[in-house]
Amino acid sequence: MLGRLFFISFLFTLILSSCGTARLGAPQEISIKYDTKKDVHYGKTIPFSVYVKYEKGATKDVTKKSETTYVIEGGRISGEQIIVEDRPLSFEVDKVVVKATYTLKDEKLEKTITIPFNYKGDLIIDFSGEDGMDGEDGKNRGSALLSRDGKDGDDGGDGENGGDGNTISAYIYKDTINHFYKIKVSNIDDGKNYYYKTKDFSHKIKFLADAGHGGDGGDGGNAGDGKDAKVKEDKTKDAGDGGDGGNGGNGGNAGNAGSVFVFIHPSAYSLKEIISGSSNPGIPGVAGTAGEAGVAGTVLEGQEYKQDGVPGVPGFAGVHGSVGSGVMISVEDFDIDF
Repeated sequence: MLGRLFFISFLFTLILSSCGTARLGAPQEISIKYDTKKDVHYGKTIPFSVYVKYEKGATKDVTKKSETTYVIEGGRISGEQIIVEDRPLSFEVDKVVVKATYTLKDEKLEKTITIPFNYKGDLIIDFSGEDGMDGEDGKNRGSALLSRDGKDGDDGGDGENGGDGNTISAYIYKDTINHFYKIKVSNIDDGKNYYYKTKDFSHKIKFLADAGHGGDGGDGGNAGDGKDAKVKEDKTKDAGDGGDGGNGGNGGNAGNAGSVFVFIHPSAYSLKEIISGSSNPGIPGVAGTAGEAGVAGTVLEGQEYKQDGVPGVPGFAGVHGSVGSGVMISVEDFDIDF
């Protein structure tokens, strides 16, 4: 039976596909379109779309179709957006190359475009810690299927700790031959170097080493009520106890702030007024609330009273993160060897 249903479904899909091909004609080419007015710089986001053009002139958006695959240099694809590389490992990262391939049966169409940096918009060099994820709320519970008692509420999950901000040192100088300002960033925590370049369009340059916030604790789930006593067909069913409320999850600890040290070569002195930094400790996660107790079922005359449940216990709030060395910006001569 299942095999027959599968065959019918396959045949139906084949008929629809054939009708579409006959109506539109064969796919001829694909194109990649993006917002040319967007800032193209490290860490920026560029909306884009991929279209197939058919033999009879119609076009179809296939950006998120499974038949469309991507290879990208200098960034990554996220849904219908291109996210430009934000931690370049060389000064040569100055463009994004996107190759889209659309494959349907034996047809394979490809298109490659290059999006050069225009160096517009603020340059954000971000080495902040990640925020911790919130804990999941505990599920509310009802009465048990077989028992007369109410179910206990689930405990809320703990929030994750926020990540620490990094300690970074940045060296900025002017490449007078190519008319770029170059920035070498050394991440003291992971021992890696990253390389940025920009032009003086009076856009701000910001260095971030903020700590991540702690995730909030999940709320405890409410407990189920006990079932009421009842008589059915000469059989008496006792009332049930109320369930206990779930405990609230603990908030995640805030991360510790990093530190930012910026050294500006005299050749790049004109940038001093547009350079800033941030190095703040994170905010601790909020404690999850306690789940409510279940209420005992109503007893019949002469029966012993049942017990209400016990409320859950609230979680604990996370701990504050520590302050780093802050942001230090200075102008001084140094050997340019990178």
